[in-house]
Amino acid sequence: MSKTDDVQDDWQPIDRSTCIHHADRETEFICTGCEEVFCRECVTEKMVNRHTFHFCEQCGCRCESYDPTERYAFLTDSTSSSDSFFNALMESWKYAFNPRGAGVVIGGAVFLLVMGTLSMAPLVGFIISIFVSLYVTAFIPQLINASADGEKDMPGWPDTTYFSDDIVQPAFQIMMVTAANLAPALIYRYYFMESSGGVDGIYLCLFGIGLFFLPMNLLSVTLNDTMAGLNPVFVILSIAKVWKDYLLLAVISLGIGGLIHLNAFVYQIHFIGIFLGNVVSLYLLLIEMRMIGLLYYHNRLSLRWFSESPSR
Repeated sequence: MSKTDDVQDDWQPIDRSTCIHHADRETEFICTGCEEVFCRECVTEKMVNRHTFHFCEQCGCRCESYDPTERYAFLTDSTSSSDSFFNALMESWKYAFNPRGAGVVIGGAVFLLVMGTLSMAPLVGFIISIFVSLYVTAFIPQLINASADGEKDMPGWPDTTYFSDDIVQPAFQIMMVTAANLAPALIYRYYFMESSGGVDGIYLCLFGIGLFFLPMNLLSVTLNDTMAGLNPVFVILSIAKVWKDYLLLAVISLGIGGLIHLNAFVYQIHFIGIFLGNVVSLYLLLIEMRMIGLLYYHNRLSLRWFSESPSR
């Protein structure tokens, strides 16, 4: 999790050396929500995409390793207000404007340009296209997880050492979530709309509902690391808890989707247009996933997801 230097000059470490439940045990974790400290026995451990996370058994928020000398961001920032979330969304547009973020975007654009060229080769082109789709899609959970965890720095591109666990599984998870949200609209269009190819009100309504629920579904499935995160009751209740922030996110996400659609015209410029289109598309993707992750980070006390599983 991220830490901050934006704290008072007179900041002093507070004695949180022992677990609040076991006075004879040293503190190992501090909760980012209720800000209490615990030993290892008092937190819940959960594996997400081969990464271990710890959660508070009292409020369900994530815990991080405790260091008495560190200045933790969540101890000094008021992150639950709508104003704070709005400011965080505005700051998200700068997410890629640092050496690491620029490297991810520019490097990714070059990678897509090269892979796109190779994908036109006979026989191996189809395999390359599948690999690129999986690899880029697998980056989405990393972005959401990092932002939901309060990280200020952008994560690097996925590791391919364990291809099935690091690439295939998270990529298919994201693809299934997207398909589940858009399936009602696509099924209606295929089976019930006239063959003229027109668009009617029911189709637009179904498509709009799918887009509206998509950010929360992506967030729920990614953080819980299970398709049970699509539980409609769980998702609707979660939206109800943070409805103001979620409406703001939904509107901005819709706008970003429109920008990505308009970006298709850039690709029509030969060669350089493909590179520039890749840069813009990746940048917008990073920003949108950053915002989705921040929705959880700034509303973790309201959501309390990890004290009430979506599969229950």
